[in-house]
Amino acid sequence: MNKKLFKKFQIIERSVQIGIALVIFCFSSTSASAQKTNKELFFDPSTGLGGNIGVVSNYLFRGQTQSDNLPAFQGGLDFEFEKGLFIGNWNSISFNNNPIENDLFIGYELFIFQKLKIIPMTTVYLYPVSWKDNSAEVSIEFDLSYAGLKYSYDYILQNHYTESGVYFNIGKSVWLSGIAGILVNSTESANSFIFDTEVAAGFKLGQRWNMAGKYTWHENDKHGFAVGLIFSL
Repeated sequence: MNKKLFKKFQIIERSVQIGIALVIFCFSSTSASAQKTNKELFFDPSTGLGGNIGVVSNYLFRGQTQSDNLPAFQGGLDFEFEKGLFIGNWNSISFNNNPIENDLFIGYELFIFQKLKIIPMTTVYLYPVSWKDNSAEVSIEFDLSYAGLKYSYDYILQNHYTESGVYFNIGKSVWLSGIAGILVNSTESANSFIFDTEVAAGFKLGQRWNMAGKYTWHENDKHGFAVGLIFSL
């Protein structure tokens, strides 16, 4: 696993009304990531607290496996304040040589023209088994109800990552999504451009359970596939 070719998201977060986001996040986050997606699917407006736990067959992030194609247990919590500020934590435990990932994030939701959300965020990625892989990322996301665009910069690895996605609800229980991303590694003598794509589909099983599958293609790692089951806290 080449740490210079990725670092997490998030992630596109959105609704199933936003179930897309959480499952994408659990599969690929870093989430980032991913990160903020926890609140959207399992948000308690009386407390501002949201969270989830789940298991995935393969931890995929930005088209690459983070678990050496092995299963991972994942979960997180986040808290949103009244004015749009949110903070949170997301974790993944797998069975490879670098099994533990702890992510800490803070961000702010700003609404523009009612439909558009602008979300600046900072995420720190911690790997207790291999501290040399730690990194930190700043990002800004432009979020509509059916599509999004996100730019992230890892100021330790000096990677730039841009992703865009679309998502659709089919009835009240089924969702589909598609994401395309490009990573630019500015530490190379000549900037390297690396492309990835993913498609995902999921199904809500009652109020607390979500099940989904995801296929990814990465310019270096080629094909990846994962299925997952997520439970709300």
